[in-house]
Amino acid sequence: MKFLAVAVLIALASTQTEANVFTDLFAKLKTQLQQLGQTFGTTFQQLGSTALTTGGDLLTQALGGGAQLLSTGALQLAQSLLTPSGGRRAVSAVVEQKAKDVLNSFATDLKDKLHGEYAAAVRELQALAFESLFMSQDQLKQKVQQIVSSHSHQMTVIMESLPADLVKFVEKALLGNRRGLLDGLLGTLTQTASQLASQFLPHVQNVQQLLSNLGQALTGTATGLAGELFSTLTDVHHSVQGALSGALQSATGFLHPDQLVPGSTGARK
Repeated sequence: MKFLAVAVLIALASTQTEANVFTDLFAKLKTQLQQLGQTFGTTFQQLGSTALTTGGDLLTQALGGGAQLLSTGALQLAQSLLTPSGGRRAVSAVVEQKAKDVLNSFATDLKDKLHGEYAAAVRELQALAFESLFMSQDQLKQKVQQIVSSHSHQMTVIMESLPADLVKFVEKALLGNRRGLLDGLLGTLTQTASQLASQFLPHVQNVQQLLSNLGQALTGTATGLAGELFSTLTDVHHSVQGALSGALQSATGFLHPDQLVPGSTGARK
């Protein structure tokens, strides 16, 4: 019996050693997974930065392409301001420049608003990338869609409110909130707003598509990588299970009567 007790203790000690080894293995795996998540997040930062620059360039192109129509709009606005009745007279260079400055300022603000929404979405996706490998596919897809849809919708709202916003902006910046002067300018402002929207809209749609593509890249890449990691961890889990089971059987085998040396104390009669 003393021999049996010693044998059991040795087997159990061996099992404990195996368990410690596997505990260390899982600790190392966890560290490596965290490092991989950090690496993936950092890599996605670079992709996001590139997308951010591209989106900014698209909106800048929209602003640049609208320079001529804003110049034409400023001339018409100045003419309408000086001759509300619809007649014609020489337009003061000062008034025309003031109108041009106001319209350019509005267009720049429009570009900045749109870029602000886009940049906010990209930053949220970049932050999400660091957590993406540790989320379920459904969770990640839902979160990405929420980010993309929310900010794309806000960009659409900005474009839809362009005409009303232009009227308010001109009324405040050019007319000093003198509402009585605004009625004669509404036709010109409506036309300018329509032209400005037509200039910006294709670029805005491209930016929205770029944002959608960035979200899909995050979801697809993270999901694929997480799937490979899950497969690897499943293989490791099965290997560990097998090893622990074998070690446990070695320990408990000493307790089985059939494994006792014939003639030893406690053997079957």
